[in-house]
Amino acid sequence: MGKDLVMVFINDATKKVTIRVKDVKADLSVAAVNSLMDTIVAKDVFRLNGGSLVSKESAKLVESTQEPIEMLTV
Repeated sequence: MGKDLVMVFINDATKKVTIRVKDVKADLSVAAVNSLMDTIVAKDVFRLNGGSLVSKESAKLVESTQEPIEMLTV
């Protein structure tokens, strides 16, 4: 069971862009997430079809579990 950091930004075209980082540290702080997002925007790290990321919209930690399903043969 891992935690993913889901960050949402606004790009030049005023569209929302979501970036997911899988299996982040369990003790990830609010300050660290804000600093990371500020750096991504300031350094223009990602350039996508809609242009550069220009501002932060939101962030959340998503925890998920996986449960295998047995395959039956017919």
